[in-house]
Amino acid sequence: MRPLLQAYRVRGVPLRIRLLPCPFASGSERPVLQGITDAPVEGPEGFVSFLAAPGRAISGVVQLGGDLLVGRWIAGRCGVPLCCYTYGYKKGLQRCTQVFTAYATMAQWLAGRGVRAEVAGDLVRDALACDEGPPPWKEPDAWRVVFFPGSRADIRRASLPYLGETASRLRARREAVEIATLLSPFSAREEWRRWDAEGLNPTASGTGRVLEGADLAVTQPGTNTLELMQSGVPFVVAVPERFFAMIPLPGVAGFLTGLPMIGAPLRRRALDRIRRRGYVAWPNRIAGEPLVPEMVGAVEPEDLARAVAALLDVPERMRRVRTRFAELRRDASTGSDGPAAMIAERTKEMVM
Repeated sequence: MRPLLQAYRVRGVPLRIRLLPCPFASGSERPVLQGITDAPVEGPEGFVSFLAAPGRAISGVVQLGGDLLVGRWIAGRCGVPLCCYTYGYKKGLQRCTQVFTAYATMAQWLAGRGVRAEVAGDLVRDALACDEGPPPWKEPDAWRVVFFPGSRADIRRASLPYLGETASRLRARREAVEIATLLSPFSAREEWRRWDAEGLNPTASGTGRVLEGADLAVTQPGTNTLELMQSGVPFVVAVPERFFAMIPLPGVAGFLTGLPMIGAPLRRRALDRIRRRGYVAWPNRIAGEPLVPEMVGAVEPEDLARAVAALLDVPERMRRVRTRFAELRRDASTGSDGPAAMIAERTKEMVM
């Protein structure tokens, strides 16, 4: 969002932002936006409240990922353009006015599903360039490992003991291991103290600044995997079965899984379908091969620590991953002023 807001500001586009409800939202979106823009920010309301709210004058809907259910509804209700930036197929893309994507490979996937998408480049690259803050690293000869515990508070709470044990298992393999954990700057002070007490070195520095000196990361599926690819940092994706109940899902299922009785079975079936699709990390999907390990299911801290050490112990494998990441990054190079500039220009033409 930051690069796109900057691109709109450069072009003199007046903004009034209304956040849409989304099952993938962390809850920090509004304070984050208010910290990086002077534009008025409204929402997000709950799903039911949003649908019940009277229509408001809007010029268009721009979705940078997330679920399209609400965006489609409000664009249709208000008769305005719906533009979507997406890394993969999602229901409703055929009804968008304009679809942008990051990589030629992704555009080909979308074309196979009947969606015409324009390759704008990877917004993650622009976002990383906006990151600020001091790097957290102090030990040059240590293994430098970044933990991504997630943006949602419930997942972070459950991840703390799990990642604490993973770090202990790593340090049992090598004495010099330095950990940095990327926590939301909007996390409560008590949460920061808990992560610090566990020896996991929480930091509020921007992701790009933290990854500059990192050797490897442990992360969940999602945009984080593209941030790591853009930064050239190998990683391990972990989706332990014990966290399945907390993973948000797209579409109507994302709003139904919180209901008693039907929520848990719906979530299990949806997650089983996701696992059957193939790779969950974006670099693996783009490359069509397992560049980095993916661990889904009965993954214990000892299993995760072993996988991390197995990568770090083989410098040649780490070099191969970095080389392949560099090759994949070239697929997202458009030769333009950058994806944010391109998207801002096109969406400005549609709504002004």
